[in-house]
Amino acid sequence: MMQVGVPQLRTRALLTRIFRAGLQAVDPYDAVCRQVNIRRGQLTIGSQRYPFKQFKRIVVVGAGKASARMALALEHQLGARIDTGLVVVKYGHGAPTKAIRIMEAGHPIPDAAGLHASRMIMALVKTLTAEDLLIVLLSGGASSLLPAPASGIALKDKQQTTK
Repeated sequence: MMQVGVPQLRTRALLTRIFRAGLQAVDPYDAVCRQVNIRRGQLTIGSQRYPFKQFKRIVVVGAGKASARMALALEHQLGARIDTGLVVVKYGHGAPTKAIRIMEAGHPIPDAAGLHASRMIMALVKTLTAEDLLIVLLSGGASSLLPAPASGIALKDKQQTTK
């Protein structure tokens, strides 16, 4: 049996810290929390500012494998300011959100659940007015989670193309 020396243990500990720091840097929850803040009565997303007094509603839509974690973070940052929302994630990647509904659908092959969710998001977006703020959360996988075939193209055609 080979013994592990002190330098090897230090190297392992350092590599473990580097690995964990890398994961935290790309975590969707943390990334949204770093970019979305409330300051002086306005929402700040990155360098853009949106005064709350200009908007009657905040609506959130989105899709992607990381979008449930993004939605959780947005709810953490904005709380009850979010009026409604709908985000579509891969099966098994949901999260316990409050104002933003999470739906699950097929990935990488689009399915009927994704088509239904696409229609629901389109209907929600059609209710928006100039007095509403729409926040869109997109991450990898959104194209299969929100299949909205053009007129004349069936879902089965998109599925076959994806396969």
